Amino acid sequence: MLKDLNLNIRKTILKMLYDLAFADGHFHPSELDYLKNVIRELGLEEGEIEKLKWDEFAFKFELPKEENERIKILYHLLFLSKTDDEVNDSEVEYIRSICLKLGLREDLVLDLTDVVKAHIGKYLHPDKLLDIIKKYYN
Repeated sequence: MLKDLNLNIRKTILKMLYDLAFADGHFHPSELDYLKNVIRELGLEEGEIEKLKWDEFAFKFELPKEENERIKILYHLLFLSKTDDEVNDSEVEYIRSICLKLGLREDLVLDLTDVVKAHIGKYLHPDKLLDIIKKYYN
Protein backbone atom coordinates (compact mmCIF):
# COMPACT_ATOMS: atom_id res chain seq x y z
CA MET A 1 0.00 0.00 0.00
CA LEU A 2 1.22 3.48 -0.79
CA LYS A 3 0.58 4.79 2.70
CA ASP A 4 3.11 2.26 4.03
CA LEU A 5 5.92 3.98 2.09
CA ASN A 6 8.14 6.45 3.91
CA LEU A 7 7.00 10.06 4.10
CA ASN A 8 9.53 11.40 1.56
CA ILE A 9 8.41 8.87 -1.05
CA ARG A 10 4.73 9.68 -0.43
CA LYS A 11 5.40 13.40 -0.78
CA THR A 12 7.45 12.74 -3.92
CA ILE A 13 4.50 10.86 -5.44
CA LEU A 14 2.14 13.71 -4.61
CA LYS A 15 4.55 16.29 -6.06
CA MET A 16 4.91 14.31 -9.30
CA LEU A 17 1.14 14.05 -9.67
CA TYR A 18 0.68 17.72 -8.84
CA ASP A 19 3.27 18.70 -11.46
CA LEU A 20 1.58 16.45 -14.03
CA ALA A 21 -1.75 18.16 -13.37
CA PHE A 22 -0.11 21.45 -14.40
CA ALA A 23 1.91 20.02 -17.31
CA ASP A 24 -0.72 21.15 -19.82
CA GLY A 25 -0.83 24.68 -18.41
CA HIS A 26 -4.09 24.42 -16.47
CA PHE A 27 -5.43 22.61 -13.42
CA HIS A 28 -8.80 20.99 -14.11
CA PRO A 29 -11.24 20.40 -11.21
CA SER A 30 -11.31 16.66 -12.02
CA GLU A 31 -7.54 16.58 -11.53
CA LEU A 32 -7.94 18.09 -8.08
CA ASP A 33 -10.56 15.45 -7.23
CA TYR A 34 -8.18 12.72 -8.36
CA LEU A 35 -5.35 14.23 -6.30
CA LYS A 36 -7.56 14.32 -3.21
CA ASN A 37 -8.23 10.59 -3.59
CA VAL A 38 -4.52 9.86 -3.95
CA ILE A 39 -3.76 12.02 -0.91
CA ARG A 40 -6.06 9.78 1.13
CA GLU A 41 -4.42 6.67 -0.35
CA LEU A 42 -1.01 8.09 0.61
CA GLY A 43 -2.20 8.80 4.15
CA LEU A 44 -1.42 12.52 3.79
CA GLU A 45 -3.41 15.63 4.65
CA GLU A 46 -5.04 17.72 1.90
CA GLY A 47 -3.00 20.72 3.03
CA GLU A 48 0.10 18.89 1.84
CA ILE A 49 -0.59 20.09 -1.72
CA GLU A 50 -0.19 23.71 -0.66
CA LYS A 51 3.02 22.95 1.23
CA LEU A 52 4.56 21.19 -1.77
CA LYS A 53 3.40 23.89 -4.16
CA TRP A 54 5.21 26.64 -2.30
CA ASP A 55 8.23 24.84 -0.86
CA GLU A 56 10.07 22.45 -3.14
CA PHE A 57 12.53 21.78 -0.35
CA ALA A 58 9.84 20.61 2.11
CA PHE A 59 10.95 17.03 1.50
CA LYS A 60 13.73 15.01 -0.11
CA PHE A 61 12.83 13.69 -3.59
CA GLU A 62 12.87 9.92 -3.16
CA LEU A 63 11.47 7.07 -5.24
CA PRO A 64 10.44 3.60 -4.09
CA LYS A 65 12.87 0.76 -4.68
CA GLU A 66 10.20 -1.89 -5.25
CA GLU A 67 9.11 -2.26 -8.87
CA ASN A 68 5.46 -2.85 -7.96
CA GLU A 69 5.39 0.50 -6.13
CA ARG A 70 6.95 2.25 -9.13
CA ILE A 71 4.30 0.67 -11.36
CA LYS A 72 1.58 2.02 -9.02
CA ILE A 73 3.02 5.50 -9.51
CA LEU A 74 2.86 5.00 -13.28
CA TYR A 75 -0.80 3.94 -12.98
CA HIS A 76 -1.61 7.09 -11.04
CA LEU A 77 0.21 9.26 -13.58
CA LEU A 78 -1.67 7.63 -16.45
CA PHE A 79 -5.10 7.84 -14.85
CA LEU A 80 -4.56 11.42 -13.70
CA SER A 81 -3.56 12.41 -17.24
CA LYS A 82 -6.97 11.38 -18.60
CA THR A 83 -9.21 12.79 -15.87
CA ASP A 84 -9.75 16.03 -17.80
CA ASP A 85 -10.71 14.04 -20.95
CA GLU A 86 -7.55 15.08 -22.74
CA VAL A 87 -3.99 13.76 -22.86
CA ASN A 88 -1.66 16.19 -24.56
CA ASP A 89 1.99 15.97 -25.59
CA SER A 90 3.27 17.89 -22.56
CA GLU A 91 1.61 15.37 -20.24
CA VAL A 92 3.00 12.42 -22.19
CA GLU A 93 6.48 13.98 -22.09
CA TYR A 94 6.21 14.56 -18.34
CA ILE A 95 5.09 10.96 -17.74
CA ARG A 96 7.92 9.71 -19.94
CA SER A 97 10.50 11.74 -18.00
CA ILE A 98 9.20 10.48 -14.64
CA CYS A 99 9.19 6.89 -15.85
CA LEU A 100 12.82 7.17 -16.88
CA LYS A 101 13.57 8.25 -13.29
CA LEU A 102 11.53 5.28 -12.11
CA GLY A 103 13.65 2.97 -14.26
CA LEU A 104 10.73 1.96 -16.48
CA ARG A 105 11.09 1.28 -20.18
CA GLU A 106 10.30 4.16 -22.50
CA ASP A 107 8.58 1.94 -25.08
CA LEU A 108 6.31 0.61 -22.32
CA VAL A 109 5.34 4.14 -21.34
CA LEU A 110 4.58 5.10 -24.93
CA ASP A 111 2.38 2.02 -25.41
CA LEU A 112 0.53 2.76 -22.17
CA THR A 113 -0.05 6.42 -23.03
CA ASP A 114 -1.43 5.34 -26.43
CA VAL A 115 -3.96 3.12 -24.66
CA VAL A 116 -4.89 5.94 -22.27
CA LYS A 117 -5.39 8.32 -25.20
CA ALA A 118 -7.62 5.75 -26.92
CA HIS A 119 -9.82 5.68 -23.80
CA ILE A 120 -10.42 9.40 -23.40
CA GLY A 121 -13.99 9.83 -22.19
CA LYS A 122 -14.32 6.06 -21.75
CA TYR A 123 -13.74 3.70 -18.86
CA LEU A 124 -10.25 2.23 -18.82
CA HIS A 125 -9.99 -0.96 -16.80
CA PRO A 126 -6.62 -1.16 -15.00
CA ASP A 127 -6.20 -4.74 -16.26
CA LYS A 128 -5.89 -3.40 -19.80
CA LEU A 129 -2.76 -1.54 -18.71
CA LEU A 130 -1.55 -4.50 -16.66
CA ASP A 131 -1.71 -6.72 -19.76
CA ILE A 132 0.66 -4.34 -21.55
CA ILE A 133 3.00 -4.19 -18.55
CA LYS A 134 3.11 -8.01 -18.40
CA LYS A 135 4.11 -8.08 -22.06
CA TYR A 136 7.24 -6.09 -21.20
CA TYR A 137 8.16 -7.60 -17.85
CA ASN A 138 7.24 -11.30 -18.16
